[in-house]
Amino acid sequence: MRLSAVELLDEDERRELVGWGGGVACEVPGVSVPELFGEWVVRTPDAVALVAGEVRLSYAELDARANRVAHCLRGRGVGAESVVAVCLGRGVDLVVALLGVLKAGGVYLPVDVEYPAERVAFMVADAAPVCVVTTVEYAAVVAGLPVVVLDDPAVQAELDGLAGVPVPDSTVSSENAAYVMYTSGSTGVPKGVVATHGDVVGLALASHWGVGGGARVLFHAPHAFDASSYEVWVALLSGAGVVVAPPGVDVDGGVLRSWIAEFGLTHVHVTAGLFRVLAERDPGCFAGVGEVLTGGDVVPVEAVRRVVGACAGVVVRHLYGPTEVTLCATQHAVSGAGVLGVCCRSAGRWTGPGCMCWMALLRRFRSGWRVSCMSRVRGWRGVIWGVGV
Repeated sequence: MRLSAVELLDEDERRELVGWGGGVACEVPGVSVPELFGEWVVRTPDAVALVAGEVRLSYAELDARANRVAHCLRGRGVGAESVVAVCLGRGVDLVVALLGVLKAGGVYLPVDVEYPAERVAFMVADAAPVCVVTTVEYAAVVAGLPVVVLDDPAVQAELDGLAGVPVPDSTVSSENAAYVMYTSGSTGVPKGVVATHGDVVGLALASHWGVGGGARVLFHAPHAFDASSYEVWVALLSGAGVVVAPPGVDVDGGVLRSWIAEFGLTHVHVTAGLFRVLAERDPGCFAGVGEVLTGGDVVPVEAVRRVVGACAGVVVRHLYGPTEVTLCATQHAVSGAGVLGVCCRSAGRWTGPGCMCWMALLRRFRSGWRVSCMSRVRGWRGVIWGVGV
């Protein structure tokens, strides 16, 4: 008997699993990331878009800065789906650069400044970026490419001269690539996973996030980690503010408490490992936020119970999914210790584009979500482990 012929679920279990992913998926407009961001610039130009220490940028100010970077990149040959490496520390310049690349029509390739040279060399050879956006401090990390050094006096003068110049209309649509992010390579060679503008917009518009005007989302994940897609784009495409964590600061309970108090954080994502540690040592450190997101690994039910018990009104949202599905494929919100069972599930109703689940040997159980991914970037539309394009 073939393994695929073995029935792992009875009919009641199958119906229950279908119900977890049921509901009506939200309609995703066919717009690009810059187009949706631009709608918020028009709607709330003076709202805070970005906070980094003492720096505060409104939506209009962030838009203007990104436009200058986009013009600068256009002048260096960046166009539709040109790959641009972005090698910057976490800060204002990083968010401006990511948006600027997209406004220029390009695809950003996030390069963590702490990556080993071998991994950077592999990514550059595989993705073939046309240039790299960086600073003097990190210019040597990505070698052998034309560079746009943002803190170089000549580049700064060029950007200043572009103030007020509108970016020409882009031909980029929701179907074009927005970024390429490389997996860890723990099971072999790292794979370049491409997210389209439509993928990012769909992620941002999923209704369960509860992110909107007045919300503050913490950005402390490396920009080469897919959690940054939530921390940056869900916020900026929903009219919320991104609070940039200082680089090089280890997050513990005391640090998190200070950020919540100082910046009014409403949404915080932490890895499953960090969540476990914080829940054990200081479960009340999340008090004041509306939602804590975690997942991607085992999240003990006792850790969730400790956090929701110590922080009145806090929702813990458990996520699961690989980079190939643009952050996560399933989610489940826990708002009280009384609703917890013996394990913390992540298979909940997803209100973005539908989730595709495959049982046994790629046996399709429920279909719906298109993603874009391939092991080689140059031919980026493809299929990986049962997630179809």
